[in-house]
Amino acid sequence: MEVIILKDEDFNLLKQGFKDISDIVHGKDVQGTEEVMIKPRGKSIPIDSIDKGMTAANITNLRLSLNMSQEMFAEVIGVSTSTVRAWEQGKRHPNTSIFRLITLIQNDPKRIKELVNLKS
Repeated sequence: MEVIILKDEDFNLLKQGFKDISDIVHGKDVQGTEEVMIKPRGKSIPIDSIDKGMTAANITNLRLSLNMSQEMFAEVIGVSTSTVRAWEQGKRHPNTSIFRLITLIQNDPKRIKELVNLKS
């Protein structure tokens, strides 16, 4: 099992994401949210203020900048290939936890390349 070491600020961002999800599920207000939509099975929680920064084009561009196929990107993120495809087509949105993970990848793309043994 590989251990991933995060910077304090990245860890805190991820931790806050889990807290936000818990608060949303329990019906609490989450600071900075304007609209929350929870689909059956909890597959998607697009939050308007977050959703604006994560467009289909942003996800596609990030994946391509990492020289990853949809399959490889899906494996790294921990979702199915069809989920990545749906994000890139604008049919679905990443949930809050995945959004935060993608944000971490955007902030340090070299680290993710190292983790999956890709060359820059």
